[in-house]
Amino acid sequence: KPLYGVNHLQGHALSPFMEIWQANPAFTLESVCPHLGLLASGGNTLLFEISIEKTQPRFHVLAQTLDDAAGEALDKGAKLLGLPYPGGPFVEQIAKDGSPTFVNFPRAFPQKSEWHFSFSGIKTSLRYFLEKQTLQFIENNKPSICASYQAAIVDALCKKTQQALQCKSYKSLGLSGGVANNTCLRERFASLAQAVHIPFFVPTKAYCGDNAAMIAFAGSFLKAPVKLDPNRKLSDEN
Repeated sequence: KPLYGVNHLQGHALSPFMEIWQANPAFTLESVCPHLGLLASGGNTLLFEISIEKTQPRFHVLAQTLDDAAGEALDKGAKLLGLPYPGGPFVEQIAKDGSPTFVNFPRAFPQKSEWHFSFSGIKTSLRYFLEKQTLQFIENNKPSICASYQAAIVDALCKKTQQALQCKSYKSLGLSGGVANNTCLRERFASLAQAVHIPFFVPTKAYCGDNAAMIAFAGSFLKAPVKLDPNRKLSDEN
């Protein structure tokens, strides 16, 4: 069997197209490119575009985090609130009963000219906020604290994506990575795509986290054979 090298992040970037390809094996990336995508996970936050050059997809990073990733910020915030790890799903669940305007946490890099993300500041802001409150206040208002914290992270992701959509005409919008499991983020991205009349693609929640299916799928589009030394065992590779 041929062996192809697949970048893990490219696997996530292409994962929103898995189901449309399954429904229609004749699907081609050309039909949805140029494509704007956001990859948000515990380790990465990337806003990128996919274009087609000489029949091959090309990835170009538009913005990335300067410090914590979005998922990392959710997990660290959850830890400050005494929630289990990974904390993102717990923050989302508790936030359902809270008000997203209860605390005005900061949103970094709001200007269109600032092509970066940053989430360390919001984590620090949460820590300072909690240090000023009593344990009873935190417990009584935990849903609204979670909702406000989640809203700030989602707003930052959506604002930069919206700015990119205003700068260039794209054929489609995608969302991937573990944070794409967040229902609020998925709904906001669907609205962004609807506003500019392009389709929105996101994997089912089972395929948002790291998975082998996305790597195999990416391999079918990124066919670049790995050259192996026949005298070297695969186990020798780190």
